[in-house]
Amino acid sequence: MDVGGRGDFPGVFVQISLWILCTLAAFITARNRQIAVHRQWMIRSYAITFTFIANRVLNLWPRFFNLTPNQFAWWDAYVCILMLLGCDLAFNHRELTHRRA
Repeated sequence: MDVGGRGDFPGVFVQISLWILCTLAAFITARNRQIAVHRQWMIRSYAITFTFIANRVLNLWPRFFNLTPNQFAWWDAYVCILMLLGCDLAFNHRELTHRRA
C-alpha cells in the first residue's frame, strides 16, 4: 500500500497504533492502581518507542538489501511486532516456565 507516495505507511501505522494502544492501557492501569500490570504495559510501550527510533536508523538498509519502499515498510512492521513479543516474553518468562503450586 503506497499512500501518497509514502511507501513506509503500513509500518508507521502499525507502530503508531501499537504505541497508542500500549500507552493507553498503561495509563488506564495506573489510574486503576494496578501497578504491576501498569509496569508491563509501560515496558511494551517503551519497546515500541525503541523500535520506532531504531527503524529510523534502519531506513538506510533498503538500498543494501534491494527492498522496495513498500517491502521495507512491511518488514519494518514485522520488526516492531517481534520486538514487542520479545520484550513481553523476556519479562514474563517466569510465568511461562514455572508451575503454580
